[in-house]
Amino acid sequence: MHRRGGRMTEELPAKLKGKTAVEVDGSLLGVIEEVEPQIKEGGIIFRVSITPPGNYFRGKSSFVSRKVKYLSAKDILSVGRDCVIISYGRIPPVAEIDGLLEIARKHENVSNDLENLRKEYYGKLEENKRMAQDLELAKEKASRLARMEEEYETLKETVIEQEGKLKIARDYVGVMEELENMIRALRDDIKGMEEIEKVVRAIVNEELDARGLRKTY
Repeated sequence: MHRRGGRMTEELPAKLKGKTAVEVDGSLLGVIEEVEPQIKEGGIIFRVSITPPGNYFRGKSSFVSRKVKYLSAKDILSVGRDCVIISYGRIPPVAEIDGLLEIARKHENVSNDLENLRKEYYGKLEENKRMAQDLELAKEKASRLARMEEEYETLKETVIEQEGKLKIARDYVGVMEELENMIRALRDDIKGMEEIEKVVRAIVNEELDARGLRKTY
């Protein structure tokens, strides 16, 4: 325990901050969050902001209800490692002080447990948030895959349709090639017939010439 000394007023803000405040009658005030020195009537007082036990688990923010007390150095009976005893100038018996310290220690343990629970709670919230984000990403990927599958099926149908058209075109080309071959063969036949006709005409003309007849071809 640290009793008040010559430098108590100067060192007090740093010593108070973050510790559990307990009144001499046993009342638990809460955790001291801020200590602001102020000058009043030629003396120094401290504006002490305290978060009550019921609000501490909600998190340290400007929206949490806090108590404000104005204390002087003589209002503080003792400053320990974990707690501060506020007596408002009254000095209680030693046994009462020891009881207050025990209460303060128990409250400090509860406050630590609450702080750990608070951290675990917000950790779970962050984990749930990340899981929700991962779920949204998974949904988006599933949606993209579904669209890709639909596009694939459409493309597949288009390819099958084009393959059908290509087969018809190939069959048509085959028919045209066959027809072209037939025409080419017919042309060859016609050329052959023309040659035969020329030979026949030549023979007929010779025979007519030999008989002295006029050519009719």
